Amino acid sequence: MKRIGNAVHLGTFEAGSPEWHAARAGAITGSRIAAVMGLSPWESRFSLWHRMAGMIGDEVENDLMRWGKLLEPVVLGEYARQHEVKLNTEPGTWRNASRPWQVANVDALREGVPFVVEAKYSPMTDGWGEPGTDQVPVYYRAQCLWYLDTFGGPRHGHSRADIAVFFGVSGYAEYHVDYSPDECALMRTEARVFLDSLPSGDQPGIRPDLDAHSATYQTLRELHPDIDDEAIEVDRDLATAYLDAIAGAKAAAAEKDRASAALLDAMGRVRRACLDGVQIAMRVPGRAGNPPYLKHTPIKAAGQKVSTAA
Repeated sequence: MKRIGNAVHLGTFEAGSPEWHAARAGAITGSRIAAVMGLSPWESRFSLWHRMAGMIGDEVENDLMRWGKLLEPVVLGEYARQHEVKLNTEPGTWRNASRPWQVANVDALREGVPFVVEAKYSPMTDGWGEPGTDQVPVYYRAQCLWYLDTFGGPRHGHSRADIAVFFGVSGYAEYHVDYSPDECALMRTEARVFLDSLPSGDQPGIRPDLDAHSATYQTLRELHPDIDDEAIEVDRDLATAYLDAIAGAKAAAAEKDRASAALLDAMGRVRRACLDGVQIAMRVPGRAGNPPYLKHTPIKAAGQKVSTAA
């Protein structure tokens, strides 16, 4: 069996195939670790727990995922051209030799350092810092650190990963993630705790708490697809919390519309609105001949370290 560093090669499988699913079964992958830590924008601890327990189906591919797959060869090709290197763009699935539950499906591998190369697509630059830095969204940081740790980290020559990204608004850019022993140790601990909480045999497991993630709400929808024409009396505190949240959401939406209208009125024909020289919003052309609309552009922040979500 092929081995690199402290990782063994399980094979090269088509994404979504039975073999691909089998190689990932019961394991924490680079795409799952951010959910375990409570950092993923697409998956919550709650949804991942039910997905790995087989209670809900596979994650549905969204437009961002689809475009990411389509653009991956282009992004990796540009990385190889700029660095004048050859990439293995079908590296397959790898498992840590000491921790069989730690699995990596990297986009590409190259000789030397950096060793891991990830390709990303993002319509906007939200959450990304200055190109050439390690200021990347924390969920991508967790993914890259997980991959480096799967291969054994600096002790086995895997101390850095590169991220090549294509922004729909500004084109190609590169970032990097350097190995962090403290963050990797934390992720390994949390991953093991999460795996131990899953149902096993006749043990029901320990279900994660409900949270505000949209994936948690979607999971509860999938868990109860049928509708019985009955009624239940719910707890007063639960009902009050729900009704207060509905009222608060309506009030917040109305205030957002009012503030957006005021900002558009102040901007007139200009494209960008700034505060202390930093852009906070921009007017974006509407589709199919519709007039421009206002888009919030978050202020770029320094890269976050991986930690468990509050």
